[in-house]
Amino acid sequence: MLESVRNGWYPLSATCELLYEHGVPRQLACEGDEVEADDTLAARVQTDSGLEVTVGAWQTGEDGQRLAALAVQRSGFDEVLARLARTSAATFFDRYVAAPSGKDEDFKVEAYASDFVSAMNCCGLVWDDVDKDAHEAAWRAVLEQESRKLVACDGQVAAD
Repeated sequence: MLESVRNGWYPLSATCELLYEHGVPRQLACEGDEVEADDTLAARVQTDSGLEVTVGAWQTGEDGQRLAALAVQRSGFDEVLARLARTSAATFFDRYVAAPSGKDEDFKVEAYASDFVSAMNCCGLVWDDVDKDAHEAAWRAVLEQESRKLVACDGQVAAD
């Protein structure tokens, strides 16, 4: 499945679910007290998502569930940004049934700024941790590649 297509809750195990936002794992919800927020759980999230994460402290959820926020490791920043670029390409295609062109520079600038901040938040980073300009060319390449794919298949995204 295209990772950027994953949105919502997906089963991780018999007692845990994993929340994805634009293909990025953001939160765990587990039933019961037997599940520990440890390296084993983080490894299961990595196997499912392809991204290495840190599992945050448990919080009380609804109906006896426990919730834990997830932070993608700094090493996954570029992949998170790429997944968000794919989502931005899909958003543009959904609105205009076309790929962004040279006249759509305002969309690209705004989408990159938004995706960059979102990627920082997903990875628990702050402005001093990442050089915004250093990642823009790769983000634009993913945006353009994904846009071409969407145009070629008329927006129909098939699961891998």
